[in-house]
Amino acid sequence: MEQIKIGMFDSGVGGLSVAREFFRQLPDLPLVYLADSAHVPYGDRSPEELVELGDAIVRRLRHEGAGWIVAACNTSSAVSLPILRKRYPEVPIIGMIEPGARAAVAATRNGRIGLLATQVTVRSGAYVEAIRRIAPEAVVVSQAAPLLVPLVEAGRLHDRETQVVLESYLEPLLNAQVDTVLLGCTHYPFLLPTFRRIVGGDISLVDPAASVIAELRSRLGRESAGSSSNGVSEGWAPPSTNSGAAKLTSLSPDRLRLLTTGDARRLAAAVHLLLGRPAPAVEQVELPVSSPSASRV
Repeated sequence: MEQIKIGMFDSGVGGLSVAREFFRQLPDLPLVYLADSAHVPYGDRSPEELVELGDAIVRRLRHEGAGWIVAACNTSSAVSLPILRKRYPEVPIIGMIEPGARAAVAATRNGRIGLLATQVTVRSGAYVEAIRRIAPEAVVVSQAAPLLVPLVEAGRLHDRETQVVLESYLEPLLNAQVDTVLLGCTHYPFLLPTFRRIVGGDISLVDPAASVIAELRSRLGRESAGSSSNGVSEGWAPPSTNSGAAKLTSLSPDRLRLLTTGDARRLAAAVHLLLGRPAPAVEQVELPVSSPSASRV
């Protein structure tokens, strides 16, 4: 029986927060993770650049045998995902926006939601639209946080500077009396202890990763019923909820394949730091992008 393979990508290491949740909920499925570290951050790129990079990544993950893809990047999900879905209708691609919006609406008690995200994600309005489709009366207060991705990429999770920067971004959200903060970038969950120190215990912090992987798991279950399309073997079913909650214990090569457009050693070190487990071998790859702007580092 051929096993399904999942592809996942982000501009750098942030998507590892989604990979961590993937291993909790779907511990028996292999994952191909592509970190586009040569082009990080995505948060200040144009829509044209994001589409070109996303297109090259989807083609690479398909080449690696991925039958399903998770866009573990809020910026890509907000801007390029609708176009990529049209270009590749045969490939189910799950993004961050809709699951994240549902989780934020479920978490809020007073209907006031703070969004912390990259400039491009905030400017796109994707989260505001998604939240208001579910809860038209919701108030969404958005704040761009451009300095956080570079700090996480540098591994500066516990620095005093990181806390000061985060405090400055959270201040307008707290002043607006939000009771929920949606972490609209996959890098941000690695700063959760710092978030919690700043906002206290009364504010809900929403990481969309659990909802994203829950959607993947649900859709895989529906597709598996007597179907072998998209690489889903007949008779395959998602693991039980109990096994899905299993603690991440190892990252073997048959479970996780790591690709990066950047420095392989840096990604391996980031996996060890952020997931707490030694990384399997990392392969450096190149994306065939044509525009000079998409190729800038």
